[in-house]
Amino acid sequence: MTIVSVVALAIVYPLGVLIDHLADRILTSQHLQIRSRVTAGSTITILELLLKAKDGRLTNYFDYLRIRIRISRSTMLNFTIIAIVLPIYLYLRLSHLFQPMLVYGGLASLGCLIVARLAYITWHQLTEQNYLRLVEANAALDRLPPYYPVPLNPIPTTVTLPEYNPDNVPPEGS
Repeated sequence: MTIVSVVALAIVYPLGVLIDHLADRILTSQHLQIRSRVTAGSTITILELLLKAKDGRLTNYFDYLRIRIRISRSTMLNFTIIAIVLPIYLYLRLSHLFQPMLVYGGLASLGCLIVARLAYITWHQLTEQNYLRLVEANAALDRLPPYYPVPLNPIPTTVTLPEYNPDNVPPEGS
């Protein structure tokens, strides 16, 4: 890695975290509406479900969903910002070159808005899926009988050893 890459990463990564946090704040009310509608008053959280289930695969699945949700909501905000800033940038920097550049900028902005809308739709569907899976997994766990793990190789609690009898000791060398 060059020094430029390191400096760029040091700037871009926190900026990505900030964009994700901002997108999360923007979508909070819609997120709460989806949760309320899908869970129908259930108060269980994903953390409670994962603690109750004690299943690594379920944890991995919800982590995977969470990552997809974060990517889609950040993509939505990133492309919205690009759609707003791109025509302004093109007008200020390149309008002196030729006028069609502004038309291309407008088309590019429209494309960015379409991508942002698709990212929003994806976020909405993934958020619904997240809470549907939460409700389904919780109902499935409630139907299961209690789980009592049994050791794979149980250790006997008492060991009976044969009594030592010097008459039964084989002679040396045999």
